[in-house]
Amino acid sequence: MKMKMVFHDWLIVCISLLLLFLFPTFCLAANFCVSNETDLQSALTFAASNGENDTIQIVQGTYNGNFVYASTEAYGVTIEGGYTSGCASREVDPANTILDGDATGNVLVLSCPDHTVEFMVDGLTLQNGNASNLGGGLFTITDNGEVTLTNNTISGNTSSHGGGVYANSSTLTLTNNTISGNNTITGNTSGYGGGVYANSSTLTLTNNTISGNTGSSLSYGGGLYADTYTTTITLTNNTITGNTAGYGGGGVYAIYPATLTLTNNTITGNTAANGGGVYVILLGNSDTAQVYNNIIYNNNANTDGDDLYINNDGNDDFIPSPVNLYNNDFDQSAAGTYIKIPFTIDSSNLNNTNPLFVSSGNYHLTLSSPCVNTGNNAAPSIPATDKDGNPRITGGIVDMGAYEYNPSAPVANAGPDQTVTQGTTVTLDGSASSDPGSQTLTYLWTQIGGTLVTLSDATTVQPTFTTPEADSLIFRLTVINTSDLKNTDNVGINVVTTPTVTTTEVSSVTSTSASSGGDVTSEGSSSVTARGVCWSTTANPTISDSKTTDGTGTGSFTSSITGLTPDTTYHVKAYATNSVETAYGSDVSFTTSYASTIYVSQDGTCGGKTTCHSTIQAAVEAASTGSVILIADGTYDEAITLNADKSLTLQGGWDSSFENQTGTTTLRNAPKAPQGSLTLQMLSIKPE
Repeated sequence: MKMKMVFHDWLIVCISLLLLFLFPTFCLAANFCVSNETDLQSALTFAASNGENDTIQIVQGTYNGNFVYASTEAYGVTIEGGYTSGCASREVDPANTILDGDATGNVLVLSCPDHTVEFMVDGLTLQNGNASNLGGGLFTITDNGEVTLTNNTISGNTSSHGGGVYANSSTLTLTNNTISGNNTITGNTSGYGGGVYANSSTLTLTNNTISGNTGSSLSYGGGLYADTYTTTITLTNNTITGNTAGYGGGGVYAIYPATLTLTNNTITGNTAANGGGVYVILLGNSDTAQVYNNIIYNNNANTDGDDLYINNDGNDDFIPSPVNLYNNDFDQSAAGTYIKIPFTIDSSNLNNTNPLFVSSGNYHLTLSSPCVNTGNNAAPSIPATDKDGNPRITGGIVDMGAYEYNPSAPVANAGPDQTVTQGTTVTLDGSASSDPGSQTLTYLWTQIGGTLVTLSDATTVQPTFTTPEADSLIFRLTVINTSDLKNTDNVGINVVTTPTVTTTEVSSVTSTSASSGGDVTSEGSSSVTARGVCWSTTANPTISDSKTTDGTGTGSFTSSITGLTPDTTYHVKAYATNSVETAYGSDVSFTTSYASTIYVSQDGTCGGKTTCHSTIQAAVEAASTGSVILIADGTYDEAITLNADKSLTLQGGWDSSFENQTGTTTLRNAPKAPQGSLTLQMLSIKPE
């Protein structure tokens, strides 16, 4: 077998049988096609020492493990996801190619500390990493090299610094990535960069979503931490939302940049002790912050600077570093903005004005938003398109924030957030999306957070999927009209569990009571606040029927069932209730006994049984409700009448010893019950 590829205009042919044996899906060349965990790590190991700038192409699927590229050679590597079998074609969607760290270490390490190389990662999901030190999702280190991350989802990772990404390089460029739900280890004394830790001279972020990342109690930069080595920072068209830092910079923390440029970002809902939205320290007298066209709104700081914390005198020489702050929306009050050496805030900025987003979690602007047409067209690094890829300037003046309002663009509506239980079928619903010009829409659903699920059809209006174990899933709906204008919306699916409970077999059954109970083996997504048994005379009772309440939490419990009717079949089930719903054990049935047993024989002996009567009428009058009257065989010429509010059972056919029910008992008159009720069993009524 021969495998070939073109690299630097050379035809390279794999002729080494040893290499073919060791690496059956790739060869000594620039390209590797891998489709399982073993081949992926083998490719990384081989590429680290083959004297080439390599590309590793990963076939769609989930790859569990901790993958490492560690090289002492002056060559880098590109890693791409989304390939079909044999790498014949490619669909760039991070949801289709997953690297899962199994919560045991870094998901992906790219290390070449002694050389200036380039690392590129494109179209992957990196999730569930748990590193004791740096970069739970991705750790990269080069000697003044370049790191480029494009079209990736990095979520659910943990480390001491850079929960999602830790990059040590000369240049770090992030474009179209979703970095969410990462964190630094709780209780860590520093814990910088819940989402991203950038140790790079030049840092450029464009069109990224950085959300829901968390720093530890004394952390900096819940979403993004750019350290002292980073001299040029440029953030454009990013949404940075819902991140938390223990100390400074809930959304962004930038320390000592020579130039910081924030243009057309939406930074909202972030929290820290200082600088809930943005925390920046400028050191040199010529170091500059350029902040234009941003929505920095509704962030929270416990101490100083809900939206902005600007230390414009980091060297304490009383000479302020220049800060160009124009055409932004932020809280200019003493609580909202902290500036070490204060200056007059330009009137082009909006003062804590509600930007009127489309909805919670959807940061597009509505027509009536005060941020529409109120930006600055001369802003530095102003992009050609907005975060959706639509034209950046519509109506002559740029808008504030990551999204440009366009009256011709469609409106994406991914439906309301849902809370569902695991193992159920969920329908995503984009049917409320619309287009102002009634143009035909195409739909694309992409999962950007949580455990990967398989959608029935990602291009339909209402795809379905089966929920995994408890997790928070996030899906993004992109709608595109025939004019190629786009709009996006996200929807969250919170997957929860119900408690797990079993029913104890019924025991100690009497005519009016019984004993049962259950065992709560799991509380599910939240604490069990009530448990017990419920019962009814029909199958599958619920807590709407009769029930007991027997404590909270997990473990076994015993329940006393009372107030039952004699000689009645009941169904009982254990239950456990948490904040999600009530779960039930299996249905167990049992029949209560009679209240008492009374015997009747015409000779008045009843085979020695007590209580004994010689007439049925006497037994009826003496019996309490729920009793059974056993009648010896023979013919009884009585006018039996029940004139009391009680329920009795008359059961015939017993022999003289009342041990066997094999005879025949005949009544000459049909019993009557003006009050109460009589149940007749094994009796023959034959009037003369």
